[in-house]
Amino acid sequence: MKNNKGFSLIELIVVVAIMAIMGSFIFISFGLLSGQDARECASNLSTALDKEKNYALVRSGETDCYVEIVQTTDNYLARYSVPKKVTEKDSDMVQIEEESLGEQSVIISCYKDDDFEDSNVGTFKGMVTDTNILKIKYNRVNGEIKEIKLGSESDINVIQIEKGRTYVIKLYTATGKHTLERTD
Repeated sequence: MKNNKGFSLIELIVVVAIMAIMGSFIFISFGLLSGQDARECASNLSTALDKEKNYALVRSGETDCYVEIVQTTDNYLARYSVPKKVTEKDSDMVQIEEESLGEQSVIISCYKDDDFEDSNVGTFKGMVTDTNILKIKYNRVNGEIKEIKLGSESDINVIQIEKGRTYVIKLYTATGKHTLERTD
């Protein structure tokens, strides 16, 4: 019997094929993982909008409630504000809750779009940063969106969240409702 020390050509081909298959799984998984941050942030932001609308309808007094979306050094936060007492005015607001929306590496941009049927997200208004805060104010009587501002910019009705994948939240100001969809 011969003592063969080495690999045959067939063994090498099988090993290379297995490595190629494993490499393709890793490549696909990496794309899914990078899009996971955007999906999580978009979902959390959608939940934050629902939560603040609920605060406006249930916990508000004579003034409207608002949520602020702000970027910190680590992540994005939603800060919920309601009146201190039922009878107090807009300047007497208190932050009742703060929660993380997602990783700081995600990009949140704001747009104005008059035609929601078009695939284009509209006119760029700015990005949420530590100094450029997105503020969404809900009407306490009917839950409609009374005001959306990003810093000094207004007329915003689309929020885009992206990192690997792109998600869009379309805001319908007259009803206070919004939709969340993946656009890529």
